[in-house]
Amino acid sequence: MGQIFTTTQFYLHGKKHSTATGYLKHTLSYTSPFQLSPIATPIDNDQVDLTGKSIIITGGNSGIGLTLATYCASKNAYVELFCRNEERAAKAVSQITSLTSNPNISYTVCDVSLKSSIDAAISSRPTDSPLHAVVCNAGVLLNDRQESSEGNELTLASHLVFGSYYLSKVSERAFWKTSTLAMGVTNDLVIRLFFKFHLACTWGVLDRP
Repeated sequence: MGQIFTTTQFYLHGKKHSTATGYLKHTLSYTSPFQLSPIATPIDNDQVDLTGKSIIITGGNSGIGLTLATYCASKNAYVELFCRNEERAAKAVSQITSLTSNPNISYTVCDVSLKSSIDAAISSRPTDSPLHAVVCNAGVLLNDRQESSEGNELTLASHLVFGSYYLSKVSERAFWKTSTLAMGVTNDLVIRLFFKFHLACTWGVLDRP
């Protein structure tokens, strides 16, 4: 009974506050600049400038990851997508570049459920390449237990162990080379999902009537 109550409460709160409609309602009380679209316009601009900042976004070829990557690119950041599928990654890079006219968009093939894949992806980056943020967006949520080729349960491996904690850990050497440390990383699945849901609603990805 307690689980049913908690789930219902969670759903109703999210429906009221975390849909696009809820977000727009809350913006009425905002005092600092914000924008509703991933790409700023003269009348819709949060005044953020990411020029010179280097950002890795996992799962950046679709959904919220793609939207966030487009936003960062439109703010003049260097954006590197970590994606499992090379064809979809290349398509996303082309799309982002076309929308933002930012040529500094790249991708690296990486399966965040695999320790070996993360090691290879991070090792492929130049040792003197700066890194200002890692956004751990990729992950899977499966109904049935499935294991990766390394023998780890996929949801746990992709969301938490390797996709968040380990990736942020092995990225440390790059962070220490930068004067600004801004990690879009959390190891709590619930907080991660809240963050993803908020972004989706901010930019209308999960609008509801």
